[in-house]
Amino acid sequence: MNITYNTALGRFEAQFSQDFQGDLAAVKAAKFRCDGPPSWLWWTVKLAALNHLREHKPISGLSITEGAFAQYTRLTEMEAVNAVARAQFAPIKAEQTKAKVNRRKLAIEERTYTTLVIPEKGYIGKEDLPPMPPPDNPFVPPPPPPTTCFVCSQPTYFYELPDLCLFCEKNA
Repeated sequence: MNITYNTALGRFEAQFSQDFQGDLAAVKAAKFRCDGPPSWLWWTVKLAALNHLREHKPISGLSITEGAFAQYTRLTEMEAVNAVARAQFAPIKAEQTKAKVNRRKLAIEERTYTTLVIPEKGYIGKEDLPPMPPPDNPFVPPPPPPTTCFVCSQPTYFYELPDLCLFCEKNA
């Protein structure tokens, strides 16, 4: 099996050898993905899949192109830097997780519950509930336009004639 790097799609692709079944089992175990018909290309972008394939080589052997190896080494170096950063931030993440759990526990404890009392009639009607406050409606309608209908003296809007409202136009 040969591993290449597709720069256009930014992924590693597996090219099978004569031992198709062995290579197919190896890429499936390494969790490569397949494009499907018509090309049936098996590919991955994850370093873990390549490392698994490297540790569990197929019977036909494993080779990698120079471009793919350059990308593999770049990803390996980046993963090493990320591992150091993850190790530095692990205590902070653990504290944040612990604080989040504590906040959730406090929120559950602070909830107030009221007991439900069902009247003797067997159901709760609107007369049993407290009155609702009036809705807060902040909408203020815009002022009417200055032009008016010469027949009924109602304001005329932009979609009407300049001096005749729709009602008077229809009934005239």
